Amino acid sequence: MSYVYIQQNGTLGASIPYPSPAHPSATVATSGCGVCASLMALMNLTKYKVSLKNWTKALLAAGCRDNEGTDMEAVCAYMKKKYGIAYAGTTSTDKVVAWLKRGYGVIANVGGEGYFSSAGHFVYVAGILKSGKLIVLDPYYYADKWTSTVNGINRSKYFTYSASKHEVYCKPSVLGADRAGWFYLLKPTKKQKPATAVKYTDGRYVLLYDMVVRTGPGTNYAAKKVKDLTADGKKHATSKNPNAEAVLRTGTKADAVIVQRGSEYWMKIPSGFVCLQKGSKVYARRA
Repeated sequence: MSYVYIQQNGTLGASIPYPSPAHPSATVATSGCGVCASLMALMNLTKYKVSLKNWTKALLAAGCRDNEGTDMEAVCAYMKKKYGIAYAGTTSTDKVVAWLKRGYGVIANVGGEGYFSSAGHFVYVAGILKSGKLIVLDPYYYADKWTSTVNGINRSKYFTYSASKHEVYCKPSVLGADRAGWFYLLKPTKKQKPATAVKYTDGRYVLLYDMVVRTGPGTNYAAKKVKDLTADGKKHATSKNPNAEAVLRTGTKADAVIVQRGSEYWMKIPSGFVCLQKGSKVYARRA
């Protein structure tokens, strides 16, 4: 079985702000292990797909950020309310093993001794092998992590690692020895369903129609002028008049961050905002 893996300390994570009062310049790369572990839980336990950027924004808006990291209790409460994922806390590795054998997932608060980390850290435990070893998805990865020695612990004695799958394998006792907090037992339920699933994710899109570029995500925002577009945007404008309304030609491609506003979806592109979907009308598709 293949699991969805989300890396915390990559280029994307470094570009996503995750501030707290104590660390206003923090990013997902520096402080977002809980963000990544919970997103892996969501995407491996359900069919929902959410970008790391949008998930980070959602957790910030839900008050899940604390001064030094992530309030996982608040994250689990958010996932229960929004996505219908039930949860319970435990400190028992036996319960973790039993839970995984039922096909569910676990977010583990580790970092107490240094097996996974030398400080507080969250990982996602996705499954269990026939051998009894756990399948762990650790969001914080670097090349020699699973062969290095930390706090006197030679990790190569306790872990094996699949580079292609980003999976770490260890005995349940290793997870228990490194426990720094709760194990969060998670499972999807049929009792709750979110109003809507995420329909669009950030990425490159192509316009299916000539589209007006606006200053914000909505028709109540003013249309931009051609002179206000980026240099590349001006190349794709329907008019060369700098004072004309900014309209991009059909077939224009741009990298977009998706913004949902009620039932509408808008794309934030380098030149401004362009409507992606309004009602049943779709104005762009993935390139």
